[in-house]
Amino acid sequence: MMPEYGKPPLPETLRPERDFRYLLLRDENTRLFLKLFIGLVLASVVLYITAAVLSGESLFRSTGALVALVASSTALAFYRRGRVGGAAQILVWGIWLALMLQIFISNGLSSRSMMALPITIMLAGWLLPPRGTLMLCLASLLAGVMLALGEQRGLLPLRTSPSPPLLVWLAYSIYIVLAAALAYFVFRGFRLRHEAMRDLGEDLAARVDSLTAREAELRLVMESVPVMLFHGDRATSAACTPTAAMRIFMASARTG
Repeated sequence: MMPEYGKPPLPETLRPERDFRYLLLRDENTRLFLKLFIGLVLASVVLYITAAVLSGESLFRSTGALVALVASSTALAFYRRGRVGGAAQILVWGIWLALMLQIFISNGLSSRSMMALPITIMLAGWLLPPRGTLMLCLASLLAGVMLALGEQRGLLPLRTSPSPPLLVWLAYSIYIVLAAALAYFVFRGFRLRHEAMRDLGEDLAARVDSLTAREAELRLVMESVPVMLFHGDRATSAACTPTAAMRIFMASARTG
């Protein structure tokens, strides 16, 4: 085996500190959002299932909610163990699968759960790598085609009886709360980046001003000292004569 000191350095794109997603999943704003979003999904699912049971609704129509409960609980366990990337993967794909099941058993493409699909895609765009986001979008399109064909051929377990209005309102409110949380933390992340860049720009401007003042002081000292600076090598040679030294040399030449 090649010794450790003999290994070639990793390319820039493979270094963890150069990987954008590696840094994103360790960002304070992303971690806070992921933790809060998992908690919101857990609380929302428990509230929805409780309301469905109290309203006499069949648990079969809450299959998607049960899958979301399992997925969010697993994501929370991964998050507590420090496996943030795994928690993000389980949360996004688990919510997507829960939505697909809920759409499948509740009127297909006419289901009210379709309104939550853009939230899942936005969530994937933030927490998943680009390839994972592309796969989720393609899977959503393929699932839509399958739902359309299944509904056209009468293969879906469509429900003609509508859900209770209060239960529909509850699901609608849950989607709004989740979308609002996502939008807030996206804006918060941009605001934090803007403030960091502004502070960095102010610090850089202060350093430039300090260096400019220091350079002016050194130039003043250099022009006031009656010495000559010489720099030379085999190829070139150059002499730098400050103003004070030039005045002394010219005065000596006239008197001599």
